[in-house]
Amino acid sequence: MASTLHTLKESVPAAVTVKPGVPVDYVSFDGGVRIGTTRLQPDRYRMLESSQRGPTPVISRGAGLSYAAASFSSSAVTIEHNRFNRLLDFDADTRTIEVEGGTPLGKLYEFLTPRGFFVSVQPGHPKITVGGCIAADVHGKNQYRDGTFSSLVVSLKLLHPSYGTLELSQNNEPELLALTCGGYGLTGSIVSAKLKVTPIQSAEVRIRATSIDSIYHLPDALRRAASRSDLVYSWHQFTSLRGKDFGRGTVIEGSFAPTGSSASPQQQRSLSSTKSSLDAATRGRGMPAFFSSLTTAPFNRLYAGISRLGGKDKTIPLYDFLFPVHDKELYFHLFGKGGFHEYQVIIPFSRYQEFMSLVQQRLENQPFPITLASGKLFQGTQKLLRFTGDGICFSFNFPRSSGSLRFAEFLDTLTVRCGAQPNLIKDSRLSAEIVSATYTEYEGFRKMLRAFDPKRSFRSELSDRLQL
Repeated sequence: MASTLHTLKESVPAAVTVKPGVPVDYVSFDGGVRIGTTRLQPDRYRMLESSQRGPTPVISRGAGLSYAAASFSSSAVTIEHNRFNRLLDFDADTRTIEVEGGTPLGKLYEFLTPRGFFVSVQPGHPKITVGGCIAADVHGKNQYRDGTFSSLVVSLKLLHPSYGTLELSQNNEPELLALTCGGYGLTGSIVSAKLKVTPIQSAEVRIRATSIDSIYHLPDALRRAASRSDLVYSWHQFTSLRGKDFGRGTVIEGSFAPTGSSASPQQQRSLSSTKSSLDAATRGRGMPAFFSSLTTAPFNRLYAGISRLGGKDKTIPLYDFLFPVHDKELYFHLFGKGGFHEYQVIIPFSRYQEFMSLVQQRLENQPFPITLASGKLFQGTQKLLRFTGDGICFSFNFPRSSGSLRFAEFLDTLTVRCGAQPNLIKDSRLSAEIVSATYTEYEGFRKMLRAFDPKRSFRSELSDRLQL
């Protein structure tokens, strides 16, 4: 391929103008924030540029699957990027691919995998876009090995009304690149990005499931798994288990199969399922809330039983391992329209036992339904507002209810006490107070953002709530 952003821009007619904004109601994927605002849907580069020129702040939006309200606000116009989804360039020799910011991960997978490559850092759903991955600096199931999404970014093109199109890389504007990767869309619109891709032997993954008796054994279990596997995560039960059995669960390991066809019938069935009904606006619509103190424990036991029936060792398509949500979307609908909370936090190794002990005490004294609990091994240096660092990344899912906010606030207190970091993109109710207390470079991020964009041209509910 020889297509580049430059040649594509030259092909756009000069007379293109942006269409009027359309009123729309947006909701965060977790159901916690609902706001009426205005959206624009440009489909040309000049329309994208024009959409930023008004007096009102703007914010970009990809798939809209962020748990927090990072792509809309009552004080900003939302610019949807779903029509900027083209593959621009691919070079197998340099192992790079250039794509537009609205390109979904599933489309990248379908292009790269038959050619023997994949994007090594991916969140759990194929509709999530490359621009969204960069803005939130997301992680996958192998953060301990491949880091976060920013480690894949060779360069990107950023559009800002005050500066035009900026080309960012480690050699050109590296500080602005660092501010943009994990900058939650507040530095401008990510028009395109060049990414590193990783060769694979096959598009099949061998799965190994190992039971662990207690949540307190998780760090050692993850370390053992990480030493021998390519992709690792865990799943745990936090309901109806007390004492030494608290948090019993399973460590799931994935290793690329040494042989296998990237075009197997099994994989083709998975690729045909990339069409998804999962959407923030319709999640849980028309369904009563299923999860409660009565239903969560049997649901967890049923899920554990189904997992055991599936066998401890099997081979599955890489697609199914990278995007486990694509065939488990019913789980999110079962929360009903009211939604759920996800609290994801990196717990330092030295404070992990204390953190989990206090969670256990709380749940034994004040039982509360945890629908999903999952862990991953993390390593890295925390920078600005990026969700990374050394420790155990642990996630708690629980339904929105009369007691859910109190439990979330309990986790806030515990996070501050144990020197942990919450994930900003996973929680639509985190406060500026908690974020400033848990991210040492919070003020540094605010100062850098204001120095670059004193007008605050890009804003969202997330940025307003966190006083960014």
